Formats: sequence, structure tokens, C-alpha cells
Amino acid sequence: QMELQYLETLLVRRKLGNWMDSESQQRFFDGHVIRYVELLCTHNPSAVLPFITENEALPLGECLDLCRRFDVTDASIYLLEKTGDFTLVLKLLLGDYQEELTKFKGTCLEPGSLRTALRTALKRLQAQEALLTTAAASAPAQTSPLPSTSAATTTSTA
Repeated sequence: QMELQYLETLLVRRKLGNWMDSESQQRFFDGHVIRYVELLCTHNPSAVLPFITENEALPLGECLDLCRRFDVTDASIYLLEKTGDFTLVLKLLLGDYQEELTKFKGTCLEPGSLRTALRTALKRLQAQEALLTTAAASAPAQTSPLPSTSAATTTSTA
């Protein structure tokens, strides 16, 4: 954990003022970023994808190997998309889906757990609906190429 905090301070919260020059900062980053991704995979898997998306110039192959080895599926999928391996992306997504479905079935078969499983599924659906609603609200409004009904009515009565 201490190594993770140390590298996070130097790699993520890096400021040019703490370095002699930007070249030494970049050398340090290049030399330690793989270890940092490995530590994230083991100690904080949910932080791997945000770090990878913020730092585009990472060694894809090595980061992908780490994400696959530690089963960090979301980051693995992101990196596979960047490499263009959509077949493997689909396999990972389907495998993840199948695993969750199997867990859900097992939960439903336990005595007294059907109500809990349904509550959990409902909460997940509500969260997804909220995300979709937020995304739809922030999307730019699209204008319809068709005339409005009031304009069509006005034209036909005239």
C-alpha cells in the first residue's frame, strides 16, 4: 500500500515544480507506470480504467497483460478495443455476463434469498436507468427533418 501511495503521488499528482525538468519527470513515469498499474490491479481495481483513460501513452500490451492476469475486466475491454481485438472484447463481455447470470441463479435458488436478489436487481436497473436518463438529458437535442403536425394542419386547411 505504501508503494502504491508513493507512486500515485509521483505519477498521478505530478507537478512540474517537483521535478528538475519535464524529461526527468517523463523518464520516471515511463520507468514506473507498469508497476503502478500492477499495484492498482491488486489493491484498487476500480481505479485502473480511469488511470488508463487519462494516460493515453501507456504501453498497451503490458497494461493489458496485467489487467487480464488480475481480472480487471473493464480496463481489459478498454485496452482490447484500442488494439482492435473486438472478438476478445465480446468474449470477455459474454463471459462476464455469464458469470453474473450464474451468480444470480445461485442466489435465487438459496432459501429466502429471492427477495434479496430481486431487490438487488431492481437497484441495478434503477441505477442504469438513471445513467441513461442523465446521458439522454446531456445529449444535444436533434431536430426532426419532418414538418411539425401543426404546420401540416395549417397548410391542409388553407
